[in-house]
Amino acid sequence: MALAIFTISAAGVVSMQKATLVGNMKARNLATASHISQAWMSRLRVDAQQWTVANGLGETTWLTGANDANAGLWFRPDISAMMATSPEADIRGVDVFDGQRVGFCTNLRLTRVDTDMVRAEVRVMWPRSHGGGTLAGQPLCGTNQAFLQQVGGLHQDRYRFVYTTSTVFRNGG
Repeated sequence: MALAIFTISAAGVVSMQKATLVGNMKARNLATASHISQAWMSRLRVDAQQWTVANGLGETTWLTGANDANAGLWFRPDISAMMATSPEADIRGVDVFDGQRVGFCTNLRLTRVDTDMVRAEVRVMWPRSHGGGTLAGQPLCGTNQAFLQQVGGLHQDRYRFVYTTSTVFRNGG
């Protein structure tokens, strides 16, 4: 009888441990994606330091997208070698430049609200399971414009998303 109770208790402990590990992984991924999102929002604020009355948005690295024909649409930001930034990050949230260990991908949507203000939206996505692969035949961090516009509303069964929205202001100098 004691052996049966011990066996049932051990099985319960093992199953709770598995549930705890899965929960911890999900929480870690959410925290990592939130960190990446906040880092990109900070990068956009730093980028705004180049946006002055004299220079305009054309002198910025990413905010210039608010003036493009694609303003208000999701896009994958370009890799900036000068700033050592990439829209792709590994599972620890560290920017990657080789495209081989991508765990998270960042997209931006910039909308000019006023002459001195841009609405900046950051979307970070990652696979629910670490199987990686593609998203509807597209690479996780692809650049297909039509796909980027619909990905947030689709495929939520396979991927998770974190969204951050803020405003970025022109440098007064």
